Amino acid sequence: GPKFLSSFTCQVMYHKKTPIWCEEIKLALPAKLSPSHHLLFSFSHVNCQSKGKSSSLETELGYAIVPLYIDNKVITDQVHAVPVATNLVANYMDVDADANIKWMEGRKPLFTFRSKLVSSVYTQDENLNDFFHRFEINNDSAPLVSSINRLRQVDQLSHARFFPLVLNKLTRLVSSNAECAAREAFLSMLSVLTSVGSLANQSSRSRFLDNYVRFVFDNFADCAVPPFEAFCRVWTMIIDENHPDTSKTFTWSWFFFDLIIKSLTLHLSRLNLLNAKNREANVTARFFRDLEILIDRLASQVAPLHQTTLGNSVPLFLLDLLSLIDRGICFKLIFNYLDRLGQYKDRLQALKVISDHEHFMQLNYPVILPNMGSVTEATIVTFWQRHFRSGSLLHEVNLALNSGSTPHRQDTLQVLLRVLRKADLHPLYQDPESKQRLATTFFPLILIAIERYPQLKSVSVEEKQKWALAVGYVIKNSFKERALCQWWRGDTQKNHVGFMNLLQLVVKVVEGDHLGREISFTVLDILEDFVHDMKEELQYENGRLMQAFFPVFVHLLKRPQTVSFLSAAFRSVRRFVLYFKDVLFVHTNTSYCGDLCYEILRLCNSKHPVTRSSAGSLLYLIIKKNYESRGNFARTKLQNTIAVSKLCGEGQLTVYADLKSTLEEMARRAQKEDGAQEGLGAQVQQMTERLLKVIRDSINIAEFSYDPEIIADLTYRVSVGYRESPVLRVTWLENLVKFHRDQRNFEEVAQCKFLIAAMIVDCLHLQLLQSDPSSSSSSSPSPSPSSSSLLISSLFLPFLSRSFFLITLFPSSPLLPTCCWCPFSTFHDLVVDLSDETHS
Repeated sequence: GPKFLSSFTCQVMYHKKTPIWCEEIKLALPAKLSPSHHLLFSFSHVNCQSKGKSSSLETELGYAIVPLYIDNKVITDQVHAVPVATNLVANYMDVDADANIKWMEGRKPLFTFRSKLVSSVYTQDENLNDFFHRFEINNDSAPLVSSINRLRQVDQLSHARFFPLVLNKLTRLVSSNAECAAREAFLSMLSVLTSVGSLANQSSRSRFLDNYVRFVFDNFADCAVPPFEAFCRVWTMIIDENHPDTSKTFTWSWFFFDLIIKSLTLHLSRLNLLNAKNREANVTARFFRDLEILIDRLASQVAPLHQTTLGNSVPLFLLDLLSLIDRGICFKLIFNYLDRLGQYKDRLQALKVISDHEHFMQLNYPVILPNMGSVTEATIVTFWQRHFRSGSLLHEVNLALNSGSTPHRQDTLQVLLRVLRKADLHPLYQDPESKQRLATTFFPLILIAIERYPQLKSVSVEEKQKWALAVGYVIKNSFKERALCQWWRGDTQKNHVGFMNLLQLVVKVVEGDHLGREISFTVLDILEDFVHDMKEELQYENGRLMQAFFPVFVHLLKRPQTVSFLSAAFRSVRRFVLYFKDVLFVHTNTSYCGDLCYEILRLCNSKHPVTRSSAGSLLYLIIKKNYESRGNFARTKLQNTIAVSKLCGEGQLTVYADLKSTLEEMARRAQKEDGAQEGLGAQVQQMTERLLKVIRDSINIAEFSYDPEIIADLTYRVSVGYRESPVLRVTWLENLVKFHRDQRNFEEVAQCKFLIAAMIVDCLHLQLLQSDPSSSSSSSPSPSPSSSSLLISSLFLPFLSRSFFLITLFPSSPLLPTCCWCPFSTFHDLVVDLSDETHS
């Protein structure tokens, strides 16, 4: 349509006694109307024929006068009928001037027109108009309070048209010293917010209200109290009164929080305090007190009715406050808020929001302590005080693992992974130093995982992988910051063992080519440093620390690895062999040498030449060091034979050409160095031939894969061939057990177990006799391994139906208990009794 005008001339109506005009005229009204503002319509006759030079083209006929603002009200939208005056007098808008005006036809309403007001300043709603008028008086009178209350009766469309103006005036009333008016203004504001929000069909965050805060709201100069203080005080007052509209304050909490933040920001900007280093004096103590009370009241209302509203808005508000007020005070507000939340889901939601701060690391910048202490609540609390935000999340992690609630634990884990993932991908923390510092802020996660290790072991595989990812990320980055080394140097052996168990869990479950490789290299470096610091403790015979340390070491060799990693791992194994010769070759009742030989022999058959060569050199080093420390390498020889037997039984040596060449190369090397180690070359050659014989036996067995009975018979015959080596014979019998179990031949499984048990008891009996000859029983002759085993082989079939045997064994021996229940096992005394009964 046309632009706004200040005057307009209509078209001429020819020979019309009752003319009708259809023009639409847009007039721009002044921002502030007064009773003197009016519309003036002038009616003229246009002469079609000129009657001389003195005659005028137009002749004024009359005038219509329409006031725009009467009795503090703007002209209404309707059809207006007004009289027409024949003349105008000076000051014709004055009341006294009306007597001097002449009206056509006795002041009959001869002229009609329709008006429509389009304004965001002047309203035709009586309640709104009355409020605007009373507000200008600006006092705490009863009429003002009444007009504020009547705002709740305003229709929705009027609210939508005038809400910026209404909210401005209500904000100024809330910020006044008139307590009654401030209270009613806050409640009326809820009505405005509800109308505007529902009109936009937005249940959470209306863009109209959001734009109002961003572009319209201001700290008005005539406010007696800063709005950010006033809103906190009045809001708390409404909650404490338990007003019926209290729930609406929770629904629109985001809006009030945004107002408070905007008002506080404008206040600090005006005082040039936004970038002040000391923020304690930025605002008054009363505001902090009111804010603390408000947050406390809101925290009690979060669950369960207002979780979706307050559960998001309060943490976001606290997050915004971190950039404006003293962080110590803000952290206190966050702590009190989290402490008041009863439901863990509410706490997790708050932690999720609070942890999204763009300067997360700066707010948690770690101070590495000389001694971080043991895994106790005190340690976590101490760390919490230094790194509040990550400490809050880790405190929830500790609660979740200790709660026994699977949903609590899984939800907490999701939040933890989300925070770690976002922090790791944040553009500000991409340099290695920042990543290390960031991970160090979560260092207590390692301590928590150590203390809660039994709970971590009992979770599902999928959840275990996620926990391992989180712990592995912290370990990988905090190790480079040396936090781990500082910790274990001051902690107890119990926690060292727990840490090794945790490392083993991480290595076992973390998958993914890149991530798994990173974790493997990191754990290998950790083990190297751990050996350097704890070498003496790892030397103890039957020490718990080595029992926990060694499986981590071996598992790194078990899992599929790259050639580069295996090269690094072999270097570590070399150092391990040199450091712990007694542990490998002297200490009894350990499986370290056997486990290590098994993995190295498996890698001697690798398809990669570099890996095979390195594994062969490492195997020769183990043999050599065993020979140097004991004068022979009987232990290594035996363990290598057992390892090859196991590998054959597991089907891992169906193709053994690479292993054969590696062993032969090792034998040739030993022959060359035989001058330095007299007799070593011949013994290595003998061992190599023995290992190859075991492999050939396995290949022969594999040729009859089509006939299970022949396989079982050949496997048993191979075991008999190792009659003089009980350990090797047991190994082949275990292979036979595995075969029968796969075939579901459970009776044969029981027979093999029975025979193995007899062999073990024979060895124990012989050891007992060697240590204490007086313990020999006159009624129980000492058997030899071969005779007893054969006797048992002929006797055990009739007794397989007995699941358990009650045995009295060596009453005077400290090696075994007096009575025990053993499934499918037998001992020498029982065999003698059974043989007597059978022969009789």
